Amino acid sequence: MRQPTLHETLDTDQKAVKHKVEKEGFAEHFLDDLAQKYNWHEEVYPYAHMYKYNMYKHAINEKPVRIPQLPSTQLFEFRSTMDIVEFFFHKGKLLLNRFGPHVEEWIVFLVTEGRYRSNANQNLFRYEKERGNRDWLTWCTVLQQSPPSDWTNLHPDIKYNTVINITDQCNAVLSRLLKRLRRTEINTDYRKVVFTNLQNLPEFVPFQSNRNPTHKQFKWYFERRKKGGNCGYNKPAKSQRYPKPSVQAMLREYGEWLPSFRKKKNKP
Repeated sequence: MRQPTLHETLDTDQKAVKHKVEKEGFAEHFLDDLAQKYNWHEEVYPYAHMYKYNMYKHAINEKPVRIPQLPSTQLFEFRSTMDIVEFFFHKGKLLLNRFGPHVEEWIVFLVTEGRYRSNANQNLFRYEKERGNRDWLTWCTVLQQSPPSDWTNLHPDIKYNTVINITDQCNAVLSRLLKRLRRTEINTDYRKVVFTNLQNLPEFVPFQSNRNPTHKQFKWYFERRKKGGNCGYNKPAKSQRYPKPSVQAMLREYGEWLPSFRKKKNKP
């Protein structure tokens, strides 16, 4: 078999390098387009954040998103507060992106597993399919693609008590989070501000009529940033007001993200 000449070998290597560069350049551009399309990093609500990130992961791996067929579940029971608190930590360290200004949304979603939604008429619906051992990214995708038939409209007689139970569980998680943070080493300005903001976070209330000035005037404080070059710190950014909604209002906002129950009529 004839051996390639030196000129042919160099030419082949150059083509391979050129092809590699073009492929890498295309991949970077492709990833930028996907990140801009799904922009999960800009989502403040947990369900939208995890759903878009899951769609992004499937897109870069060129895998289709398949919604599993789930069996119906028995009566949903709240998980222990310790299990929910662990979601905010990784190997004992704070996952700071989950302690942001919308930390209450994370708590409500984790407590309910996204199974409860409300609407403008204050009806309460529950998702009746079994989650199994599916991770949160997959579970958010299942919920976002769920048909209306998988949601049960709860009777008005049990709606009130259900919202009260969710509220009590959320307050229990918030209380345990604060206890856990007190035992955690808080040695940076950002972690100190996170702890302060969580301490100032008002307790969960079931309905909008139960809110008080601490919910309506809640402010989120920011940490100071270094100037660089051992020149000290800049002044922290001005605090921003983040009014805190009730549990029922958060469930209504969550329900607006999910598929609508309204049937679209075909135009003639």
